[in-house]
Amino acid sequence: MVHRKSKVDIASWWPKRMRAFSKDDPMMHDTVMLAENSAPFGEDSTFELFSGLVPMDKLDWVLSQPGPADWPLQSSGPHPALVPSGKPWFQLAFKDVDIEPLVVSWESGTRRIMLPDQGLLMTYGLLPRMIQSENDDEIIYDDLTIPEFGILSAKTVSHFEYALKSSAYVTARNIYIEDYSTIRDMAVVQFYFAHCSVDPDEIDGLQLLVDGHLEKSLPGRQIVIGKNERNSSYYCQTHGLRCIARPGRSPIIKEQFNVESLEWPGIQGVITRKESSSLRLQKIYVKDSVLAKFEERQDLFRVNPETGGVSFGGQWSVGYSTRVGRDYLSVELKKLYEGNLDHVIKHWHQFAVNPPDIRDPVIRQSSNVAKRSKRIAEALIELGQNLTELWTLASGHTIQPIELTGYDERNLRYHGFWENSYLFDIARQIPWDMGEDAFFQRCISLEVAIIEGLKESNLRKLLHHLGVPRESIKELRSLKLLYAMVIS
Repeated sequence: MVHRKSKVDIASWWPKRMRAFSKDDPMMHDTVMLAENSAPFGEDSTFELFSGLVPMDKLDWVLSQPGPADWPLQSSGPHPALVPSGKPWFQLAFKDVDIEPLVVSWESGTRRIMLPDQGLLMTYGLLPRMIQSENDDEIIYDDLTIPEFGILSAKTVSHFEYALKSSAYVTARNIYIEDYSTIRDMAVVQFYFAHCSVDPDEIDGLQLLVDGHLEKSLPGRQIVIGKNERNSSYYCQTHGLRCIARPGRSPIIKEQFNVESLEWPGIQGVITRKESSSLRLQKIYVKDSVLAKFEERQDLFRVNPETGGVSFGGQWSVGYSTRVGRDYLSVELKKLYEGNLDHVIKHWHQFAVNPPDIRDPVIRQSSNVAKRSKRIAEALIELGQNLTELWTLASGHTIQPIELTGYDERNLRYHGFWENSYLFDIARQIPWDMGEDAFFQRCISLEVAIIEGLKESNLRKLLHHLGVPRESIKELRSLKLLYAMVIS
């Protein structure tokens, strides 16, 4: 018996709270949800999602089916010893189609754990690190060979006790999902279950039974609408699935790790690794913005701003480079290919430019950021020398420059001025399109490089040795203390 006259096509109907989800294309975001246990659709809502690899010969049939009535992610445990074979296993079982899960999960008490599949992690050489997030600890997975950070992330444990107390998720960068789908030649499909409240006006036009109940199976979705027993409101349960990636491009394995088809500006033809070995002394030119990625991680990379060379521990290095003009680096091509991984070569290739005319007076006379920074470093060294001489003349005692300016001349000259973090910050490449915020940050870095090392207590003592009353300088800070020496 029909309670309402049908006005709305159920195939296009979604609860108001899920309409954004229904229109969303996960691969349009930088990160893609591989698994989730949360409550995103309001009070009393539930959302569970898992992703898996579907064989291409089964994909059309899987997508033609309604969502799984039972939760498809299955495992042999916890306590796999209770299984006759004793061998633990995980699978996404969907109507006799074996689907390879990208995330494994199991429950223990009132908690559920979600972890990325070890095959996915191994394929890209990902290693975990723990960080503190706003809600709980989070595991970030990085590739330390490239290195590339934040490829996967996981908040692994959710807590459910009558209601969801804390959520869990596993996300991945979208290009890695695109790549994994391609190299595995399988489609990535999300399976989900959602429960949320439905306002009475949302069901106007739907063909409900007298008891306010409706069940409908559609391709990719099974809808259950029901009436809450405790009040007159309604709820909607959706068991669904959707394909988010199919085999196509391989932006990581086949593109990022393949240098056999690169063409370099100023050099004729494609340069392979084999051909590069014969190009002795052949130089290529790149913009110095190639360094930006590495300058941001001083904890991992050693960047020489004077030459534009970069090294990453004992894993790889780009040397045999020199600065040209304000904005360019020249690199010996043969040396770039020797001993470097493909992704390093491709990174330099992204910034390659046609050879500049090094005879052009504008280029020859342009001062790059490393030269300018070195002049500042030399000025700070000279300042330290002058202050120590003044100290000796005024007090009859000796003192080291580092005790006045914070800089050790021998250390700066032996290791390179850029090994000092304050001076390194002012020697970083300067893009032409630097924004206002970045410009002010560079001004702050310059101020810090000059001021931060100054030892105010010793500067006060020096002024006192010069006959300046303590009372007159007790409120002065570093730069004004220096100025007081000039006028005293």
